[in-house]
Amino acid sequence: MGEFADVLFGRLAIKNGLCNQEQIQECLEVQENLQQKGIEKSLGAIMLENELITEEQLRSLLQAQRTTEILLENTFLGKLAIKNGFLTPEQLRLCLEEQRRQLHPKRLGEIMMEKGFLTPSQLKAILKAQQRLKQSGT
Repeated sequence: MGEFADVLFGRLAIKNGLCNQEQIQECLEVQENLQQKGIEKSLGAIMLENELITEEQLRSLLQAQRTTEILLENTFLGKLAIKNGFLTPEQLRLCLEEQRRQLHPKRLGEIMMEKGFLTPSQLKAILKAQQRLKQSGT
């Protein structure tokens, strides 16, 4: 799990009253010690092993984490599309509403193309920009 994912997971655990900041910090220290030994282990797995959360709580937190990550990615994708003049705020709103209505939501970019708001080359340009910004930590 990446650093951002672990921070998000920890914040969700605290927000849901499953542990406190000190417990998260202790687990992150365990994770860092394991990484120094070449062992990769997620924060959730460490919390489970230390009996801070149950398997059911782990699954629930992972689902909440994924949902939050998707919302953040959608927000970022939408902002980039608007900033580059490919999409209007109203078009973004329509796409987000469509995505929320779906039982198994499609990716936001796919919905934007289906509605004719973005061309495949525009989506590709936005996704490349998004990836570059992610890698630069911006």
